[in-house]
Order: sequence, then structure tokens, then C-alpha cells
Amino acid sequence: MRCRPGYVDADESELPDFDTSSKQAAGLHGFGAIPLLVISRDPSKDTADSPEQVASTHIWQEEQEDSKHLSPASWRVIASGSGHMLPLDRPDLIVSQLTFLVNDVRTGKVPNPGTTSAK
Repeated sequence: MRCRPGYVDADESELPDFDTSSKQAAGLHGFGAIPLLVISRDPSKDTADSPEQVASTHIWQEEQEDSKHLSPASWRVIASGSGHMLPLDRPDLIVSQLTFLVNDVRTGKVPNPGTTSAK
């Protein structure tokens, strides 16, 4: 996928706005009661070759966990066995969790809000 010119062009087109969008995201304090689903890669699949990468991996996991605080109707699922490409590594999990999310929006019931689980 990354060898296709269209992918590289799309990926690189995001870089000029990365700092701006990061600053905008840093100002976000909450979504209210809107359901929020956070699906994260498996931290055991992270590969770190330098001390900086090890530190950033830990920080990334903390930020994923902290993002649950943006809504009282949130939960996080760690995709066991998945690297960064979650839809390719664990499409089953993406589909099942999005189904839960849609049902939650329809019924107003969030399963285990505020939790983190590995699936």
C-alpha cells in the first residue's frame, strides 16, 4: 500500500498542516456525552529502535488512554495482535466495535463506559 504513489502523495499532503492540527487538537477538552470509541494498536507490537521511539511509544499509549476523558460515554479497546494498520490487521474488531458504537448511539446505552480492554 505504501508503495503506491497515491498513498505517498496523500500521506505527504498532511505534513504541512500537522503542527496546526496538533495545536487545535490540544485545545480540545471534551465532546460532551457523545459516545467515543478508541481502538488502539497492541503495544506489544510496537517496535522501537531508539530511546526516543521507546519514549514516544509510552507517551502514545498514555494519550490513547487519556482520550477516554473526552466523553463520559467512552471506552477503549486494544486490538490484540495488531500493529499500526488496524483495519488490515483486525477488521473483525473494527466491525464489531463500530457495531457496538452504532447500537449505543441508537439505544443510548454505552457498554462499560470508561473502560479499557484488550480483544
